[in-house]
Amino acid sequence: MRQVRVVFTEPQSARANISVTAAIAELHVAGESPDTLRLYSYPKSVLLGRHQPLESINVAECEKRNVEIARRLTGGGAIYMDRGVVTWDFIVGTRDFGGGITRSISEIGKALAASLSRFGLPAESKKENEVEIGGKKVCGISGYYDGATYVCQGSILVDVDLKQMSSVLRDSRSRGAPATHEVINIADMMGRRPDNAELFQTLAVGIAHHFNFTPQRMNLSDAERKLADRLFDEEYGRDQFVFGEDSRPNKIRRTEAGRARA
Repeated sequence: MRQVRVVFTEPQSARANISVTAAIAELHVAGESPDTLRLYSYPKSVLLGRHQPLESINVAECEKRNVEIARRLTGGGAIYMDRGVVTWDFIVGTRDFGGGITRSISEIGKALAASLSRFGLPAESKKENEVEIGGKKVCGISGYYDGATYVCQGSILVDVDLKQMSSVLRDSRSRGAPATHEVINIADMMGRRPDNAELFQTLAVGIAHHFNFTPQRMNLSDAERKLADRLFDEEYGRDQFVFGEDSRPNKIRRTEAGRARA
């Protein structure tokens, strides 16, 4: 049975988290990082899609509420993060985990639904990029291919601040009105807030079982840490990458130390 490295990374800024994902992906493409399942969390932040315009979020509310703004590697719409969200990266070779982007995202959705069922939750993967409970979204999934590397990301709502989420996101269907997503926290369904260690372990076991691999707990390599630091300094941590040509004042600051750790 093949092995996949499982990495639990400690809390750090949103832009630092994105830099770590980019470093693992880049080194995996180069054949220098193993297949990896990374589990982690974000501070309160908004992650723009790779090519999404800044106007898709309420920047004024982000500044008012000290919500960090970052831009992720994958496409799609903006998402809100805080400590009540568990996030994961699945960075693997297409030889073992390929089949096209739609099929790959669909399969990871099934794996996540099966993982959540271990908590007694009636989770279902009806849409290719979502996991639902009772018709309400608890998990979103996105991904892309880079050569022989597949990068899949997603987040699970545990006990996210839904009021703050609504205040900083915009719903394109409502011409810029605050978003009113049909979402639910798994803590509300469970009647308790499972800690991250329990969630990380359950997800790692569930995903490993679905894809038939042996999870191996490991840390980031020195090369990955160094590359993540460089990518943070030169690209993902810079306002120019996040805001583009927008000459917005530097009010959005990193809320925590911006270096990669594991």
